[in-house]
Amino acid sequence: MDYKKLMGYGDTKKVTKKESKPKVNEVLNSIKGEFGYKKDIIKEGPAYDYGKSLKAIEKAENLQAKAVNNFVKILKKKGFPNEATNVASMYMSNMRKFDEYMKELADKLL
Repeated sequence: MDYKKLMGYGDTKKVTKKESKPKVNEVLNSIKGEFGYKKDIIKEGPAYDYGKSLKAIEKAENLQAKAVNNFVKILKKKGFPNEATNVASMYMSNMRKFDEYMKELADKLL
């Protein structure tokens, strides 16, 4: 006598999962169609174009700032502290003016 079959352990039960489909709201879809709603993100207009360029400028400025800081460190190590200070101050003053101008321009354009 097989006790496992009597207890129900011997039989393997196959479980099939039902795939549920999402419910479609017909009323909402008809309203969206009526008003011309698009699901896609709109990637047009000046803000989108300017944003890409401004972000690229910001990344380039960060790379340039790192390069200038490395150059300043090298100048200090080689024994040129006055030149290092001058390079750093000139860079910061010019970049500060440029950053202010870019912020003003971005505020006007966007």
